[in-house]
Amino acid sequence: NAPVSSAPVADNNNDDVDMVIDWAIRIYDDEMAMVNDTIQFNWDFPHNVYIHPSGTCDDTDSIQVGQESGATYTFTEDDAGQDIYFACQISGHCDAGQILKVTI
Repeated sequence: NAPVSSAPVADNNNDDVDMVIDWAIRIYDDEMAMVNDTIQFNWDFPHNVYIHPSGTCDDTDSIQVGQESGATYTFTEDDAGQDIYFACQISGHCDAGQILKVTI
């Protein structure tokens, strides 16, 4: 089973997932991951998840990870040594804390 990050997520038996995020409007602690780790975002309320190269809620050059719960991203060699920021682009959500920094 994947280690649960931030809050428990029930019924997640995906062996290919290394980190599970309960994606909600709240403040997140920074996380760490390794190349080839896969992060999964699960949510109930309307959300989405994008990579924000800005490291802030500025969505310039953002990359869509997913529009539906269960969205995943696998860290690559290109991510090594970097901080990757994931954010929700629903109006007001990122500004309310829905942004996560993962250091690879």
